[in-house]
Amino acid sequence: RAPRIRNGQSPQEVYTHELLHAMTSIAIDKSPLVRQRIERLFENVQTTLELTYGKGQGYKVFLPPGTGPTKLATAAEITMAQKQYEQAFEAKEEHRLHEFMAYANTNATLSNFMKNNPLSKRTGMYERMLDMIKTIVDTVKDLFGMSVYRPENEAQLSEAIAITEQLIAIQN
Repeated sequence: RAPRIRNGQSPQEVYTHELLHAMTSIAIDKSPLVRQRIERLFENVQTTLELTYGKGQGYKVFLPPGTGPTKLATAAEITMAQKQYEQAFEAKEEHRLHEFMAYANTNATLSNFMKNNPLSKRTGMYERMLDMIKTIVDTVKDLFGMSVYRPENEAQLSEAIAITEQLIAIQN
């Protein structure tokens, strides 16, 4: 049965969301490097939402597509968007990254937003050095035939998908 409001989740989306929780929650806790990678993506997306919508307005990413000055969201859709934002970005610390990854992979409006926004580059000397070390390690892994989970492009969504692939691989 379809959601009664335009930004609700279908049963299939809820099922996939919960399945992602089950598959990734242990892996996130087992791998500090993956946790750090998710944390960076989380902060990047949160900053991009704030720059796009304004401070305290990040929930607007969850409003139905096409919402604007001539096509207003209903009160129920605004409430749903605020709840989805709270769930994805303001969950309790032990669930925060799990929720964010599940929403990033299953919520169409958040995924579309992430698809259209690049992952910001690290700018500090220390951060650039870490990126260089990661590139060297990934190259060595490639040479030995080990799996490397790289995003296909610079989009935040590509990074989320690459992280999800890595989390699933940890489960195997």
